[in-house]
Amino acid sequence: MMSGYLSPAKRRMFWEKKEDTGNTLVKKAMFRNTFDDRMRYTHFANNLKPKDDDCFWKLIKGKPPSFGYKVWVLATSKGELIRCEPYGGAKTKLFDYGIGQGPNVVYGLVEYAKLVAGSKIACDNLFSWTRKE
Repeated sequence: MMSGYLSPAKRRMFWEKKEDTGNTLVKKAMFRNTFDDRMRYTHFANNLKPKDDDCFWKLIKGKPPSFGYKVWVLATSKGELIRCEPYGGAKTKLFDYGIGQGPNVVYGLVEYAKLVAGSKIACDNLFSWTRKE
């Protein structure tokens, strides 16, 4: 996910060879046609009818936008997205297994993927925990 502050005049300019418009990170991450396909089929909300409590839609005039996004992602070892869960604060509907936020997210994403026995998963330290009995 890239912040809107890196937006060229046209999205496809990220893949140009020109030094002032091309973006090496974007070019190395994904082919342009793959990106176009994913943008075509990915949509999170109806922008014509935003909900009042939608934290991804709100912008406060005069307040600088905050940087960073919290998105929990389940991906293949090649980096292909299987599922993502954008986190929008306390109102985000999480998986609930009664074991805490980090483990709930990991269990929910893994359950969604229907992984076979012997599959391996890796998590960053946000999702590390020790079971207290």
